[in-house]
Amino acid sequence: MKTDTSSLDLHYIISELSFLVGGKVDKIYQEGKNMVLQFHVTSHGKQMVSVIAPKYFYLASKKPDFPQTPGGFCMFLRKYLENTRVKNIRQVGFERIVEIEFESKEEKYRMIIELFSKGNIILCKDDYTIMSALETKVMTKRTVRGGVKYDFPTKEYSIIDMSEDDLKKAVDESDKESIVKMLAMDLGIGGIYAEQICSEAEIDKGKKKLTESEIRKLHDVLKSIVKKKIEAIVTDKEEIFPFSTYATGKENKTFESFNSAIDYVVTPSVISGKKKEETSKHEKKIGKVKDIIRMQQKQAETFEKGYNENKRSGEIIYENYTLIKEVIDTLKKARKKHSWKEIKEKLKDHKVVKDINEKESKITIEIEDK
Repeated sequence: MKTDTSSLDLHYIISELSFLVGGKVDKIYQEGKNMVLQFHVTSHGKQMVSVIAPKYFYLASKKPDFPQTPGGFCMFLRKYLENTRVKNIRQVGFERIVEIEFESKEEKYRMIIELFSKGNIILCKDDYTIMSALETKVMTKRTVRGGVKYDFPTKEYSIIDMSEDDLKKAVDESDKESIVKMLAMDLGIGGIYAEQICSEAEIDKGKKKLTESEIRKLHDVLKSIVKKKIEAIVTDKEEIFPFSTYATGKENKTFESFNSAIDYVVTPSVISGKKKEETSKHEKKIGKVKDIIRMQQKQAETFEKGYNENKRSGEIIYENYTLIKEVIDTLKKARKKHSWKEIKEKLKDHKVVKDINEKESKITIEIEDK
C-alpha cells in the first residue's frame, strides 16, 4: 500500500475489525470525502474508523479537526445512525467496497463505502434503497441517487472463492497484456502484490498465457495469500504491508495490526495536511486583507495628492480673484460687440487667457504660481 487501498489490503483491514460488531455509534464527523465514525465498544472503549474516500478505510487513533457546524450529509447520517449499533461489517466480495450494517430497535440501515474511482459514501435502508449519497452519480450501467436500489459494481471473479477453472477462464479471457496486470487490475490485487505473487508462483510476470501447471501454482499462491497471518510492517519508504514477506528495505517497523500500521503512516499526514490546508486558507485571507489595505493606501495617497493640488488651485484663484473677475467681465462686454472668432483672434497672444471653448462655455486661464 502506497497511496490507496487495494482489494487485498481491504481484506486484511476488515479481518481485524470484527470486534466493532455490537459497538454503538457515538459521533459522526464528515467533511467532503473524509469521515470519522466514532463508536463505543464494550471492553474496547472509544474506537474511530476513518474513511478517506477513495484512498483509505482503517481504524484511527486520532481524528483531524472537522467544521464545528456539520454539513447537510453529516447531519443526515447523525440523524439516522447515532446510537445505532453495528450489526456487521464486511468487504463486498473482493471489491474495494465496505458495507456496514447498523440497527436500532426500530430500523436497520446499510452504509456503503466505495473505495474505487472517485469514492463515495451511501446510506441505504435495509433493502438497499438509497436514502442519501454523498455524491449523486448517473452512469451508463449504474445510478446512485436517493430512491433507487443500490447496485453493487462487482467483478466476475473473487480470489476468496476462485477455483482453478475460474482462474484459467479469467486468464484466458483477460485483455491485459501480461499476467501481472491481469492480477493487479482484473482481480483487484494491486501492482505490488501481483508482482510478488508471480514471483512466489515462479511465473514470468510478463507472460500473457499460462500452462495448466502454472495455473495450478498461481491458484495455490492466491489461496494462501488471503489466509496469511498478519505481521504488519511499515518500510523506510512508508510502504505499508500486512505481512513482512512483501517488504523491502532494512529499516522496517513492525506493528501488532495492519490497521495500526496504516494509522501510523496515514493519520499524521491527514492531520498535518488539514493544518496546512487551514494555514493556507488563513494565509489567503491575510493576503486578501493585505491587498485591500494596499489598495486603500494608494487611494488615500491619490486623494491626498488631489486634495493638495485642489487646495493650492483654490488658493491661487483666491489670490488672483480681482484679475480673474476683470477677465470674465471684459469677455462679457466684448461678446456683446464681437463674435467669438474675433475675440479669440484678439486674445491669441494674451498672457493670461489661453483658450476659449464657446461650445462648453469654458475659459482656460493660466496664472503662474508664485
